[in-house]
Amino acid sequence: MLKDMREGMKPVMWVVAIAFIGATFLWGASTGISILREQKLNTVAEVGSKTVNVDEFMEYLTMDYLMSKAQYEQTYGRLTPEMEQELLLNSARKTSETLIHMKLLMQEAERLGLVVTDEEVRKYIRRSTFFQDEEGNFDYSLYEQILGNFFYSTPAFFEEQIRREILASNLVDLILTSARFTDQDISDIYLRGKETADIALISFPAKDYMDQVSVKSLDLGKYFQEHGKRYYLPRQAKIRYIFVDLNQMGKQVTITEEMLRSFYEEHKSDYAMAGLVHLRTILIEFPSDATPSQKDASRKKAKDIIAELSAGEDFSKLASQYSDDSYTAEQGGDMGFLPLGMTGDEELDKALMNLDEGEFTKEAVETPQGFHIFYRDADIPRFEDEREQIEKKLTKMKAEETARIRAYEIFQALSGGRDIDGIATELGIEARSTEYFGDDGVIKEIGSKPQLAAEVFQLEQIGDAGKVYENYEYSPLIPQPVLTGYYVYLLEDFKDAHLPEFEEVKEQVSEDAKLDAALNLARKDAEKLLSNVGDSSIDSLAKTAGLEVERITNITRQKGIDGVGNYKGLLDWVFEGEIGSPSPVIESPEGAYIITVENRTTPSDEEISAEAYNVLLTSLREFSTKLYQDYYISLRKNANILITPEEILGIFGAGPEEESKQIPPGIMGF
Repeated sequence: MLKDMREGMKPVMWVVAIAFIGATFLWGASTGISILREQKLNTVAEVGSKTVNVDEFMEYLTMDYLMSKAQYEQTYGRLTPEMEQELLLNSARKTSETLIHMKLLMQEAERLGLVVTDEEVRKYIRRSTFFQDEEGNFDYSLYEQILGNFFYSTPAFFEEQIRREILASNLVDLILTSARFTDQDISDIYLRGKETADIALISFPAKDYMDQVSVKSLDLGKYFQEHGKRYYLPRQAKIRYIFVDLNQMGKQVTITEEMLRSFYEEHKSDYAMAGLVHLRTILIEFPSDATPSQKDASRKKAKDIIAELSAGEDFSKLASQYSDDSYTAEQGGDMGFLPLGMTGDEELDKALMNLDEGEFTKEAVETPQGFHIFYRDADIPRFEDEREQIEKKLTKMKAEETARIRAYEIFQALSGGRDIDGIATELGIEARSTEYFGDDGVIKEIGSKPQLAAEVFQLEQIGDAGKVYENYEYSPLIPQPVLTGYYVYLLEDFKDAHLPEFEEVKEQVSEDAKLDAALNLARKDAEKLLSNVGDSSIDSLAKTAGLEVERITNITRQKGIDGVGNYKGLLDWVFEGEIGSPSPVIESPEGAYIITVENRTTPSDEEISAEAYNVLLTSLREFSTKLYQDYYISLRKNANILITPEEILGIFGAGPEEESKQIPPGIMGF
């Protein structure tokens, strides 16, 4: 939670919202809490022996909401009232789950006798450079200021959070100590990825028997009765939606020169590179084995260029004209932003440190590459250099803002009973319907959207409008998900989980029954071949039946068998069966197989030992994650939600109120 953000924090973050110092925000505190208490709803949730009360809920909610709102407005601009309400609801949901999580861990910590002292909390906070002055000493006034302006918190509240965070961390560490592995465990894990085998294979593909099966000979009705569970349909829904496309909005955005310059002036401080300077250079090279006369010639050329600069010539122009550094010459000598005093060359560092903005070195600086003339450019990039990027950023921001407003306008219209197709026609946007989809969130028309599906299944009636869904594009090549637009939709139809009538799935039943019959024929042929020939080699078996033997090498448990798959029965024989002997008939959904393992390569004990640490590290990460997830899920079953975040906000109303309170100093102010 605490990390050194001080250097990188933009100045605007210090004034993005009202400081918490001197006041605590409570959502409708004077009326909302009293109403809840009149209704005997002082407790939001029960977590085993602990409770989440309304005061605690509102304090955490306030902090989360103000931080989220400030971050959102800093990036996208002011929110509409509808967007504020949605952001508030998201914060309420997150607060509810966070407090339940925290209470569960606190309860477990108490049960196990874990305690965090005041001194531990002090040390934790004092170690953070975030709250230290330039000499590295803890600064209490800075501490209060940062808590108020950035964390929206009081010292006492923040310190209690830290205490709980340390306690939770200690508990998690204790839980994860049960993740232990024996030498045999490590060996087995390593072998699963490194053990290889070569096999010979006779295949009896089911598809080769399909022509031998007559559908007329199959009792499809009986098959449907016997395999009914296979056709049981989960609950399904379909939606009719409008997609507000950011790309289309971007094409409609107009960015004026005035907007570009205004943005540049307002965000100049964003461009400042702390501890770095913007440099340009002109390099006059000489060979590594240069003679004195060659160096003198290069020095004279550099001196002549300095004379031109002194006469008022533009540095960028001369860099493009004279510099032997082809890369920077194309950029007018621009070297970008560099740290001072870190070149490793004493003369060079000295020359650069003595430069003020707009100055150039009056004497050429000799380096192994040649003679350099340096110019210190403005530490804030020029508008002309940033214009293109600013235009892209403003276009994106304006498109996002326009699309967001458009999406919420559509949502309001749908919520008010407007027809989605009429809205789409007015806007020149196409309204579309999805096919039926299930809880897994795989929606044919728009991709895998489990969160969207979950929200759809919370709607109560056909025709209800779902909340605006932000659509993000994920890619391994993109470090952060990219917002592409907004889905606004209504529930078009809904089907409860059910077993369909035979006629609804007759075609699928027919295909499945035919495939099963073909698999049965394939298995019988494979068994007949084995029983008639006995212990013959696999090549003899194949020759007897007029079949081909396929040989596959370098099989692993992870990769499986090329062209066949990684079905358990097949791989079990490959890595555990007797080498050189034909296997019994092994089935998969695609057919029947007879296998002979011709070779198996197992890593030596030395190789396993050499990789033991890496195997253990990877396995512990995976095992620990699952262990903690399972542990928390088991604890979570004890949580009893008495009143939902939506119900709380419904009682509290729509706006923030300020209520003066004395702020406890916390344990850092002693």
